[in-house]
Amino acid sequence: MRVWKSISGESVRVKVFFLFALLLVSCTRPVVPQVSQKVPGMEPKRKVLAGKVTFVGLTEEELSKIRVIPETGTAVFVPGNHRYDQVDGLWWMGDRSRWLKIPDHGEVWVGGKPERFDGETSLGRATVYFRSQPLWALANAMRGGVKGPGWVPDGGRTKSPAGWPW
Repeated sequence: MRVWKSISGESVRVKVFFLFALLLVSCTRPVVPQVSQKVPGMEPKRKVLAGKVTFVGLTEEELSKIRVIPETGTAVFVPGNHRYDQVDGLWWMGDRSRWLKIPDHGEVWVGGKPERFDGETSLGRATVYFRSQPLWALANAMRGGVKGPGWVPDGGRTKSPAGWPW
């Protein structure tokens, strides 16, 4: 009997050890959100919570007047009619003094109207619809950040991480 208890106790310890090791490995793996398009300047470290933008139904001419600012703040890029994660904001060729800030809790659609949205603004001839997570928006506003996606001046606290691209 004593031998049986010893073996089953050891077996339980081995199972617990492997379960702990499995949990440790699965919890320490980096969280990498899905990105619809691979874009220069967006490969380094990814944030779990970051701005998102989707372009729908815009012409090549309209897209050529927009530059996406990646969350990394590195080189801007010309978008396509796709969804992009890890976005800090947008520059529009028609306005050098301000840029469209997309906070980490925000999501923006340019050209296509989503089912649910909190507000809208314009970007040239295109309509920009936006939505933000209410609790994150409140927390960000309390820290002095922007409450939701919107146009901000390119200076002071809201200086763009990537300068005017034109």
